[in-house]
Amino acid sequence: MEKTCSKASSRGKDILTVFNNAYTGIGVVLGMMLWLSYEIGCFKLCWLMGWKQTLWFLFSWKGILILSSIQMLGFLSAPIRAFLWLPSLLWWFFSGSPISFFMWLMPGFFIK
Repeated sequence: MEKTCSKASSRGKDILTVFNNAYTGIGVVLGMMLWLSYEIGCFKLCWLMGWKQTLWFLFSWKGILILSSIQMLGFLSAPIRAFLWLPSLLWWFFSGSPISFFMWLMPGFFIK
């Protein structure tokens, strides 16, 4: 009798392990996409300003603060997205938010 219970318990642990790995794996991919969008957003910001203005911007305190805050936002929000992606996605879906799915997925592309 005990062997049957331990097998069922083992199957339950295996199912939870697979679910945990899948959830975390999807979250890591979504977090990496978020981080990548912020990196591309920083490059886009520098590209739109032009190279002369970008060099002035990069070597000023204002430019350093803006770009480093964008980088920090991408760096800190990626691990958060890795673990909280499902509640965030459900909130976006059921709230009737005016932002698109692509804007939820990769907000860094919409930096202006």
